[in-house]
Amino acid sequence: MTAAYAPAPNCFPRVATCFGGGMARRGEVCGALTGALLALGAVRGRDDSSDHEAKEQAYRLAAQVVEAFRHAFGEILCRELIGLDLTDPRGRETYTAEKIHERKCVEFVAEAARLAHDALRP
Repeated sequence: MTAAYAPAPNCFPRVATCFGGGMARRGEVCGALTGALLALGAVRGRDDSSDHEAKEQAYRLAAQVVEAFRHAFGEILCRELIGLDLTDPRGRETYTAEKIHERKCVEFVAEAARLAHDALRP
């Protein structure tokens, strides 16, 4: 692997950068939930594509986390969770002016992390 493509020493924040706003501000699945699934996969994902049991176990845990998040917030799509279209500059202005990150997204991140943590408990 060339140095230009080598992962950063602390690669998870870097890897998750584009998750914000529901995948690059597109309002799709909440980036906090996506990050929780990324972490879950890092711990319980398969190392070999032929390991179907590990894949099924990871899928079961992921489904548990997704459904618990949906239950907690009523939705998993960013645009529905925050009520804004972040592809529109006015939506981004509202997001900043109304401190949506601080008022809502921080809670989504905390709950997604808690759900992933709970799913990984023995």
